[in-house]
Amino acid sequence: MRLIRIVALFALGLVCTWTGAQERYPNHPVTLVLGYSPGGIGDGVARQIAEFARQRRGATVIVDFKPGAASTIATSFIKRSSADGYTLGFLSPSAMYVLPHFQKLPYDPLKDFTYLGLVMAQPYPLYVRADSPFKTFNDVLAYAHANPGKFRWGTAGSNTLGQILMQSAFERDKVDAITVPFKGGSDAINALLGGHIEGVVSSDFGPMLAAGKVRLIVETGETRPMAQVPTLKELGYPLSITLKYGVFGPTALPAEVVTWWDSLLKEFAESPAYAEFAKKNYGIPIYASPAEVTQHVQQTYSRIGTAIKTLDLKPN
Repeated sequence: MRLIRIVALFALGLVCTWTGAQERYPNHPVTLVLGYSPGGIGDGVARQIAEFARQRRGATVIVDFKPGAASTIATSFIKRSSADGYTLGFLSPSAMYVLPHFQKLPYDPLKDFTYLGLVMAQPYPLYVRADSPFKTFNDVLAYAHANPGKFRWGTAGSNTLGQILMQSAFERDKVDAITVPFKGGSDAINALLGGHIEGVVSSDFGPMLAAGKVRLIVETGETRPMAQVPTLKELGYPLSITLKYGVFGPTALPAEVVTWWDSLLKEFAESPAYAEFAKKNYGIPIYASPAEVTQHVQQTYSRIGTAIKTLDLKPN
């Protein structure tokens, strides 16, 4: 009888040990979903996070793409995902702050997600081809006033944050310019280089700027990509918001998942390799705790909503 009891206790110990090992997060691959097309700055940051997770934690993070509808497709997917930490999203400002004010969506950015952290503040400028006649924002405004409907500018998606910021500036100056939404910033850049549009507002300009193929005209946020490029705020426009990238998941993620990602993203934001990547792409590494990024989302969502009503902006 005693032998049976010993064997039973030993077996129970093995089961508990096995169960604990199985439950330790993450014990299988995590999918990080992007609402952007491959090849842009968002893709680059997400892959940097995935590689850092592999090197520092031995974790497997797979970057998946669900582009379209200004990242609302990907964001809706995250909302429907299991709250176990194995399907997360790469935060899209347009899907979180802009689109919910224009249309009914299957998610509420203030209620349906757990925000895990911010990792980069990224310039979001209006830029043109390097051989373009437009040297300054005043050049763009003068041309657009003289040629209504002739200045065509691309965005990384319909009703993106960049579109709202630039549209608010154009509408204040009563400029008739044509917005051309694409599925991602890389698609818009290809159209620009091909001469199909005159300008682009996106965060994916870094490699093209380094190669001397584009010229920055004005920054829509508050982070200067270059000393000589003014911001909309400096030029007196009422709406200027810095684009910030981060990671989020479905609501009610386990505390263990939140803690794991908070720790990882803090180390990631402070790592020399990421600092070098950010510098090449004119970004600034940042760290924000889950509580801080949640507050940032709430405040930015409210600020964009107020601006849309005040400026009477319409969806494109």
